[in-house]
Amino acid sequence: MKKDLKDDTTCVDFDIWNYATNDSLFIGLYKILFAGFGYRSNAILTNRILKNVTETLVNKSSNKTFYIPLIHELFFSSLDGYKDFEELNGKLRSISINSKKQLVVIVDNLERCDANQIIFFLKMLNNLSSISNTVFLVAYSQNRLDKLIEENKDVDSHYYEKVINHVIKISYVSSAKYRDVLDTCTTNYLLSYGIS
Repeated sequence: MKKDLKDDTTCVDFDIWNYATNDSLFIGLYKILFAGFGYRSNAILTNRILKNVTETLVNKSSNKTFYIPLIHELFFSSLDGYKDFEELNGKLRSISINSKKQLVVIVDNLERCDANQIIFFLKMLNNLSSISNTVFLVAYSQNRLDKLIEENKDVDSHYYEKVINHVIKISYVSSAKYRDVLDTCTTNYLLSYGIS
């Protein structure tokens, strides 16, 4: 897919598994979005805002912190954190609107995260839906996501349907079929080097 993208499209990989906590996930995602649009100027201000927003997340990290309907509510009792969050989103919106690029963020390893992190990430995507010229391509297991949402009493059972706009289903491949394809590929590879 990356090979076929137009020149005005930037494709970035975001491996969610690299972020152990929700606040590091928050920082990582925003930094990759800014970098994807080529934003380099005033990095100190951006880092200050990210630090303030992250501190607000950490200070409100009760059991319910990451189960609330919108990320804005994290800052309900902290005007400074909310102001910084709005400034951060405003800056990102402005950059994306003025950009001549389309940004595609490929999110991998969602399966490896725990339920809190997956739900937090989906809520972040919901709040980032107003960012222009940005598409998120997220790989996930429908069954696992359904189970996590069903087990979570603080999230509407249809929540992720509001976040995910278009689903591309990939058929299940049995172990036998997988082994057959792997054997065929390996045989063809070896034959190309004259090894029978």
